[in-house]
Amino acid sequence: MLDGLIGLCPMLGLLGTVYGMIEVFEVLAVLGTGNPRAMSTGVAKATIPTMAGMTIALSGLFFKFDLANRVENFKRNPEYI
Repeated sequence: MLDGLIGLCPMLGLLGTVYGMIEVFEVLAVLGTGNPRAMSTGVAKATIPTMAGMTIALSGLFFKFDLANRVENFKRNPEYI
């Protein structure tokens, strides 16, 4: 289950990225120009979910490896706790 959640977080982040890029393309369609100031909000919205998804996934990996290490230590020495 933990592996599934770790794999799902970056995918949800990419979904947020796609949504943010859609906003950028809408600005391009409405204004008809490549105005960087008008597009910057959409680009910011596009990068934040990806960063959040990757951060959560990396934290999950750390937790997974730490938990596996604790379980292995407990198997070797039940008094480890």
